[in-house]
Amino acid sequence: MEEIQGMDHFLNERELIDRNFSHIHFSGGLVEDKLIDSTVINYAVFEDVTFRKCVFDICFMEKARFVNCRFIEVRMTHSLVAGSLFKDCLFEDCDLISVNFNGIDGENTRWISCDLYYSRFISSRLRNVLMDDCNLKRVDFSHSERINLNFKGSNVQDAYLDTREERE
Repeated sequence: MEEIQGMDHFLNERELIDRNFSHIHFSGGLVEDKLIDSTVINYAVFEDVTFRKCVFDICFMEKARFVNCRFIEVRMTHSLVAGSLFKDCLFEDCDLISVNFNGIDGENTRWISCDLYYSRFISSRLRNVLMDDCNLKRVDFSHSERINLNFKGSNVQDAYLDTREERE
């Protein structure tokens, strides 16, 4: 796997396959129409970044920080974002299929019209989170701390919610 320093390759190449962008810091920009496949982006920091029409397939983004980021029409499949922070983020019209969100900190983040089929939020901390009109079929929220989590218009009947009570 090729390790890349800096953002030039990340921004200028249309396809990023089998790359390592760990520990990068990217602030204030647009990442659009990229294929990001089998790529490591662990411990990265993204602030005020919009990801639009990107495809993340089998990516590793553990312990990354996403602050005030927007994910618009993004497709992410079989990826690992465990232990990451999502603060003041927006996911809109995204397909997030079988994504491992285990142990994330989600704060003031909104998922709107997203398909989260078979994704996992096990042992996550979700505070002031909205999942509006989302497909939550087979999504696992077990052992998660859920404070002011709103499932407005989302199908939760096939999601796994353990018996821990939500707090407001």
